[in-house]
Amino acid sequence: MASRSRKPLSCPDVSSIWSFKAVRVFALGALLAACGFTPIYKFDADAPQLQLASLSVKGDAIARGLRRTLEGRLELVDEAVLHVDIDLSRSAREVQKTASGVALRLELRHQARVQITQEGATTSQVFALTQFMTRGDSGADELSQLRALDDLAVRDLSGQITDYLSTQMRDGATQ
Repeated sequence: MASRSRKPLSCPDVSSIWSFKAVRVFALGALLAACGFTPIYKFDADAPQLQLASLSVKGDAIARGLRRTLEGRLELVDEAVLHVDIDLSRSAREVQKTASGVALRLELRHQARVQITQEGATTSQVFALTQFMTRGDSGADELSQLRALDDLAVRDLSGQITDYLSTQMRDGATQ
């Protein structure tokens, strides 16, 4: 029986593969930049902040967290004419139960009612976020899950509210 000699498989140089990928990524980035694309997550420190005359957030500890987050994104100045009042609420509802009536899942709904007043004209908008939480048998981790979901809701709602206020100011819809 004749023996075959196996030739080693030739593999392309790994560094040339990575450099080709880097060139493609760079070319795609240059193309997007030429089209005027800017990443949404990029924060421009030189961009003017949204200016408000007053910011009022009603609610519990979650509302205080929302207020702190919004104050970091907005600027309160005496010369501004935009007044924002927010009423934040959270409700919980058991949505999945065992045959014995023990809740396995909990639905959390954070709702922010935003009222914008500018020179006597008032605009209102409601933002809502619904989240689901799975409950464990012991319930020991439930409080930390609730806190984490509350934190996520504050971040999401503050982003939605800030975007909405920016759009209102840009379009002049609250005049």
